[in-house]
Amino acid sequence: MKPFAQLKAALRCRRGVVAIEFAAMMPILALLLIGVFEVTRYMIAIQKVDRIAVAMADYVSQAQSITQAELNDLFSAVSNISSPVSFDSGIVIVSSVYKPSAAQPAQIVWQRQGGGTLSTTSHLGAQGGTATLPTGMTLVTQEGMVAAEAIMDFEPVLLQAFVAPIRIYRTAFYRPRKSNQVAISGN
Repeated sequence: MKPFAQLKAALRCRRGVVAIEFAAMMPILALLLIGVFEVTRYMIAIQKVDRIAVAMADYVSQAQSITQAELNDLFSAVSNISSPVSFDSGIVIVSSVYKPSAAQPAQIVWQRQGGGTLSTTSHLGAQGGTATLPTGMTLVTQEGMVAAEAIMDFEPVLLQAFVAPIRIYRTAFYRPRKSNQVAISGN
């Protein structure tokens, strides 16, 4: 009878229950904390990539003509715009699109890229080719635009073993302010 009474007393004892419950919940809490950290980094990365595309298209569209050296300076500024997110696994592609006549489709007059080491091509097309513009976006005769595409492969820090890099792609389109198209010199 005495062993049964000791078992009954042990079952009624509540000491250590909190520690056991905390130990059981700790992996779930850690996973939630890591998830919140990575989602926050991802959201910041999306915001930075979007800001890069907008800034590049905006700056280039303000010029009547731009040199390759000026574009290189803008590409060098990308790391500052993306800070604190590293843009090493990204790239910026700037294109000048122009529609010469009603009979011809919009063409990519020139295209340059820089700002990171990612190897990819423009979704708009290649220099000298027909521009593939988003649905609903058209140009009238003798109208141009500057398009900037910012592309980055986001890699989680703490969940690299479980989550593959996620490609972030953002574009910005601006009409040239001082002419029908932005010319480039110093190829």
